[in-house]
Amino acid sequence: WLVDTTSGGASPQEIDATPKVADGEEAACADFAAQWLSSDAYATFVEQQRQATEDLKANPADVASLPTRGPGQLKALRTLLAYRMTTHYKSPEFLGPRFGDKIFMSLLTMSLYWGIGDKPDAQSIQSTAAVLYFFAALCGYGAAAFVPSLTLERALFYRERADGCYYAVTYYVSKFIEEAVLCTLTSFVFSLIIFFAMHLQGSFFLFVLVYFETAMVGICLAYLVAAIAPNMEAANALLPTYVTTCMYFGGLFLVFDKIPDGWYWYSWTSFLRYSWGAMMLNQFQDQATGQVTAFYDDVTGRPQNVLEFYRMDEGIMKDMSACIIILGAQCLLFGALGALTLTFKSHVKR
Repeated sequence: WLVDTTSGGASPQEIDATPKVADGEEAACADFAAQWLSSDAYATFVEQQRQATEDLKANPADVASLPTRGPGQLKALRTLLAYRMTTHYKSPEFLGPRFGDKIFMSLLTMSLYWGIGDKPDAQSIQSTAAVLYFFAALCGYGAAAFVPSLTLERALFYRERADGCYYAVTYYVSKFIEEAVLCTLTSFVFSLIIFFAMHLQGSFFLFVLVYFETAMVGICLAYLVAAIAPNMEAANALLPTYVTTCMYFGGLFLVFDKIPDGWYWYSWTSFLRYSWGAMMLNQFQDQATGQVTAFYDDVTGRPQNVLEFYRMDEGIMKDMSACIIILGAQCLLFGALGALTLTFKSHVKR
């Protein structure tokens, strides 16, 4: 082969693909184009084409009746939910991060805090208050599992939006509904395991509601960070950093009275403040454990119960409804900011 290539010669083994014909004869080659032009099928096709052209000229279509735009956004939303959501709900890779941590943490908490919720001693009261705060914090840190939901679909989202399939807000609403429906189930399962095992007090359904709202705040916060960050690495670094700052101002590690005046405003923005406050009020307000004076005020010398110690006996922090409403408002705020960011910020350069 190398000799043939460099010398330009032909080896004896080279196969001649030329058709073999006898001397004086030409190779037969069918002319399909000529046969088609002389066929009856071609004549029928030409006649049908001529007739269709005359019919269109005689009865032209009404231009005003032709559609000028594609399907509406409600149709696009329904399509996204019908195909994407149902597909995700069948995917173990999608369901695993959303159910796995809830099941694991609920079983771990159940084994550690079994029956502690209704005990009146100071250590049990303090431990219960701390684990309620931990539940709220888990919703913030656990939201890191939702960051890939936007970042990994970014290229697909940009392409489909450029094709006019849907608006960015429509896409975001579909993701919100997809997560909210599943979060309802995961919140109920988590609460069902730990509420009765720990002998928590108050209303079970209020506890589920507060936990659901906190989880949705974490999800919307994760979507906002994913829309802002240029890649998943940056988003996974930014999200826990913000949640950690909220933990400083949530009221457990640093009680509200000890927060410096220059930083006190930031405590009002912490979603953990309202989530933990609602859980604490549900657990201790109008309960026997909530009347136990297990703490002591060094300034006044007066014994205090757990709600008084954490300053949940005054202002909006003593109103469970206010805490729940503010928590829901924060969820909507983070959701609106995420949708706006997804609409106006692009990470694609052309």
